[in-house]
Amino acid sequence: RSRSTGPQLEPARSANGNYIVDDSLFIKEGSSFYKVPFKDILYLESDHIYVKVATANDKTYIVRSSLQQFMQNFDPEKYFRVHRSYVVNLDCVESINSYHLTIRGKQIPISRNFRDELLAKLRTA
Repeated sequence: RSRSTGPQLEPARSANGNYIVDDSLFIKEGSSFYKVPFKDILYLESDHIYVKVATANDKTYIVRSSLQQFMQNFDPEKYFRVHRSYVVNLDCVESINSYHLTIRGKQIPISRNFRDELLAKLRTA
């Protein structure tokens, strides 16, 4: 007779092979997984089949995934797509105008398609 110790709790695995545990994403780089708290992710930048994850500690990770697929891991209240190639952490936006926003000195373009929704979201945040 086998003994059950109750349900086994495993971290949620995202579609691209990374893991989500509580408020962090574990990103696979080489043979290691690195813990990146969601709050430390400044923005995501798409480059075809790769996503660059820029973090608050100036570390950048490259993940093989589409931006749309990778975004499924993120809270839509805090992370917003501002351009076909960029998703930003709204808590990290330092300045904004009609054409771009700034996060830690990096200018990120704002697409006309997303501008009105972004401004509405910032007003309600």
